[in-house]
Amino acid sequence: ALERIADHTVIDELLTALDDPSSAIRFSLVGALGHAVTTGIAPTETLGDTLQRRLEDLLQKDTDPGVRSRAEASGR
Repeated sequence: ALERIADHTVIDELLTALDDPSSAIRFSLVGALGHAVTTGIAPTETLGDTLQRRLEDLLQKDTDPGVRSRAEASGR
């Protein structure tokens, strides 16, 4: 459900939650981040940089191939 309703006001919390041990939760969080950055106001440059770094980190290091794939798609 979070993927459908997340907005720019929760981006920081979503980024923090990306450390969750559950790959299913991380997968959903990446989707929620994608939705959050496309609704409402655009993220600041600093937040955009942080988001990009976190997605790149997931893409390179996450143990779950689904999370890596979704991070790649969200980073585009």
